[in-house]
Amino acid sequence: MYLYKFQRVDKYSVANLLDTSLYFAKPANLNDPTESLYKLELPNRDDKYCPDLEHFKNIAALSMAVDMERPYELSDSLFHWSYYADGLRGFCMVFDKQRLVEEFNDKTLVHDCIAYQPISNILIGDNLITEDWGLEDVPGKNFKRDNFGRLFNSAYMNKPDSYANEKEYRFIKTGDGELKYNHANALREVIIGSKMSDHDRKLLESIIKLTGQGSKIKYANIRKNRYQIFIENDLILESV
Repeated sequence: MYLYKFQRVDKYSVANLLDTSLYFAKPANLNDPTESLYKLELPNRDDKYCPDLEHFKNIAALSMAVDMERPYELSDSLFHWSYYADGLRGFCMVFDKQRLVEEFNDKTLVHDCIAYQPISNILIGDNLITEDWGLEDVPGKNFKRDNFGRLFNSAYMNKPDSYANEKEYRFIKTGDGELKYNHANALREVIIGSKMSDHDRKLLESIIKLTGQGSKIKYANIRKNRYQIFIENDLILESV
């Protein structure tokens, strides 16, 4: 299976491509305006198992798309190219999912597919472990950490089902900023949209070749009178 980073051409995406890194953003800066909008109902914040909610303020996310049914299914996705790659004026980085996960596993808090649901989250303290449960502390078991994990997953690994077409896979870490990846190991392809300007295309091609990955360049082409994107080795410009 593969992970996809569809993006526009701008100074940030170009810099990250050159630096072989991916950017983790604060949830408030992601495209979904409902990110981090949840209602938190904790019965007793003085409970010794109540998680420290200050940690939520420093969360950052990397959002990618992921194959759900078959390998390479999203490379020619009209939806993703239209909404996230500037209508074929942008580009898409295709990563080997297993290899990127292995590279980022120790550098991130969690990574998984986003769960889509019809209603917004209410994080209710009733389903969290509290002192009232009468549980004894046991070696190797951290109830406070478990509670934080439950709140964390509800807040950052769920989205409204109106976003289900995104097929999002999300990495979460502490603090925004870049994480470098091994492009020779994890990066499978860089697909350049056929509507990209000559200037931007030549810039991206030169950067990719500079990092020794020129053989991974492909192009997302549109055929005349065909409502379909074709991923090919050569750029084809047709009047649609």
